[in-house]
Amino acid sequence: MPSLIDLSTLEARVKSLNDALGTIGVALAVATAVVVIGLIVEYEQDFREFFWALVDSILVRDWRFTGIRGLKREVKRAVIGGLLVTVGVAAELRYEYRTSVLEGELESTNDQIVRRLGDDAQQLEARLKSAIESASKAEIASTRAFDKANKATASASRSLTVANSALREADTFETSIKSARDDAAGALASLAEAKQLAEEAQKGNIRNSEKIADRHLTPEQQRTISNKLRKFRPVAWGIVTYSNDGEAIGLAEDLKVALVGAGGAGWREAPMISITTSKPDVGVLVEYTAGSVFAVHAVAIELASALRRERLEKIADPKVYAPNSGTTMSVGSFTKLPPNAIIVTVARKP
Repeated sequence: MPSLIDLSTLEARVKSLNDALGTIGVALAVATAVVVIGLIVEYEQDFREFFWALVDSILVRDWRFTGIRGLKREVKRAVIGGLLVTVGVAAELRYEYRTSVLEGELESTNDQIVRRLGDDAQQLEARLKSAIESASKAEIASTRAFDKANKATASASRSLTVANSALREADTFETSIKSARDDAAGALASLAEAKQLAEEAQKGNIRNSEKIADRHLTPEQQRTISNKLRKFRPVAWGIVTYSNDGEAIGLAEDLKVALVGAGGAGWREAPMISITTSKPDVGVLVEYTAGSVFAVHAVAIELASALRRERLEKIADPKVYAPNSGTTMSVGSFTKLPPNAIIVTVARKP
């Protein structure tokens, strides 16, 4: 396969030959044109006599062309021969021109082929160089991998020796380990029993602490209740508590924070009604006035559910308000319960 330098040389040589052929073609065309002009000049007089005799015959409508027949034989022969030669030479000139055009197209096509071959040769040479470099790198990597494999084999042999030694030592300590495991199992069992007793005691303490501690709503619990009820429209409401139970009154105040104003669910300030007896006796009861619309029922149900989720005990299901005596409240801002109102009764701690 020729190198890139050989292809470049051949390409230059082909171009030089094509240029030479183009020059020769031009010279040949010029020479042929000169011959045509020389023939016209040489036979000008004969052509002139022949032409005017033809014109006279046409003008006088002599379709027997008597004027042309009357010309000398040498003139006729010269005209016919000169005409044939001139036509032949002119045709030769035309086809030489056409040949020159085709040779130009052929030259252009050959140039494209040569350039394409040169590009392919360059790409092939680049690929060969890359393949040779890759093969060289692969050979180096293979040698390094072989060296690493030998080192790994030696290291594995040493590791096997160490492992055998460790196995023998493990056999020696196996009995001691078994005994230690038995002791550890016994200790774990004792620890689990102690942990269970501690958990039961802690649960008992928590239950006792919850029974002793007052009921309260933390700020987080108040925000949770507010968010649950803020989706409803504010309703008229009141709170009923024992007059002598400070713990119930404190829970009622916490509930007002969760429900009243922009910081709460948006409800209006509620009257605090103090009584000496209540229903229920313990826990919290949510009620609504008789004839309330369905929306008020939904608010009462949601309020009771929110209180249950905050782990308040003895939260009764909402129902129609049934006062201890009559439908009026003697303490607070209500003299008579308005329609569609909610009454929350906070009784004693369970």
